Amino acid sequence: MRILACILMSVVIMTSCKMSAFKNGVKGNGQSVSSEIKIDDYNSIEIGGKFDLVYEQKADQAPYLRIEIDENLREYVSATVADGKLTIRTTQEINPKHYKIYTNSTALSDLSVSGLNNIELKDSINSENLHILVSEMGDIKAENLYCQNLNINMSGLANITLAGEAANTKIDVSGKANVKAYDLKSKNVDCAVLGMGNIYIYASEILSAQASGMGDINYKGSPKETNLSKSGMADIASKD
Repeated sequence: MRILACILMSVVIMTSCKMSAFKNGVKGNGQSVSSEIKIDDYNSIEIGGKFDLVYEQKADQAPYLRIEIDENLREYVSATVADGKLTIRTTQEINPKHYKIYTNSTALSDLSVSGLNNIELKDSINSENLHILVSEMGDIKAENLYCQNLNINMSGLANITLAGEAANTKIDVSGKANVKAYDLKSKNVDCAVLGMGNIYIYASEILSAQASGMGDINYKGSPKETNLSKSGMADIASKD
């Protein structure tokens, strides 16, 4: 219980500090502007701050990036591509009235999100290997995801909603993060939750699940083989 309390306290402190920083940053003037910048192709995204991102995978189109933000805050936004990675940051803390980014690339293999971001992976996303890392208060939605190998790491108060198909799915959750993936039809799943997080998963072949603290793992798919382990007040339950 002491370890659980420390985890939860860390989440609260981290979130409070981040929200305070955004609130006290340079305020947007409410006059939204839109600008499009040329970028090289990329397969990895790393973002932080407080904004909404809409990503599309377009194998037959050149990559683009469009920024919508308060006119007086545009100068503080940095978007660069280096070694196949798109990095979006702000040069100082800002408090925008409107901040949204649209972008595409030919492929996506890594997505790292920190801050207060809402991310939509729009339309169909096809990837041999996809790693998603979300911390603090990020939210991700991907409702047409098709992967051979999917690896998800969630912490803080992050949330992710997934649908589609995956052969092998690995999920690690800590803090009070939530993974909603009943509609992601996975064959093999290896998942673990620590703290007060929740995992809702589908597995049709093999399910390995570990839950500790006060976390819950709920699964569907009637997997042919299960390896389940729980401790503390955690629970693992079939919902078929």
